[in-house]
Amino acid sequence: MYLAFRFLEKSWWTFFGLTLGIFLLQASIRGLILSNYLISKGILSEGVVIKSYKSGKSARIRVEFYTEDGKKHSFSIKGTADKGQIVGIRYDPKNPENVITNSDMQLWGNNYLGLFYGLGIIGFCGWILIKALKRYREILYLKSFGKSIFVVIDSVESQRNARNTIFFIYTHFIDLNGQKNILISDSLSKKPSKYLTGSTLPAFIDYYNPKKYWIDTEFLELH
Repeated sequence: MYLAFRFLEKSWWTFFGLTLGIFLLQASIRGLILSNYLISKGILSEGVVIKSYKSGKSARIRVEFYTEDGKKHSFSIKGTADKGQIVGIRYDPKNPENVITNSDMQLWGNNYLGLFYGLGIIGFCGWILIKALKRYREILYLKSFGKSIFVVIDSVESQRNARNTIFFIYTHFIDLNGQKNILISDSLSKKPSKYLTGSTLPAFIDYYNPKKYWIDTEFLELH
């Protein structure tokens, strides 16, 4: 349970990033499909700005236009314009609610930019998540089949990253050849108690590869 909690604690932002990337990718693909369809098959027309207003911090305008059958439609977009200004548009004859302005057509490349960013976010967060899952499986393996020892805490070091400060516990063990091996814990989001130096912690080491290990910090008193 502790390991699962630690995995979720370290990986929650990757799930958020994946969700954001998928949303951005979906919106960009939809925008590209709609823009390309309207540019190639949409009906060229003109609309009139009937209202200019603010929604939150964004300036918006409402545009009114008539389809070929004389029906009136309106839509709202981000931007600024004077009331009564003429706006070039293209609309879907089957569904006039699907409409873009000339400025949208000029900025259609933004959809490709969104596509690029969406794929980048998904790729990066996916890579981080795969690394976390690999480490989680490695820890489960070490707990089941690794050599269990107790190690003495030498020091606690801090490191500042882009989001916050993380902490690492430094310790060591002496192998059968009398060689000293430095062990570093996985990152901790909270600083361990200052009284930990000199205390012991359980550690699990791979019999065949001492570079694969895990220091069990489950029972540390964090504040």
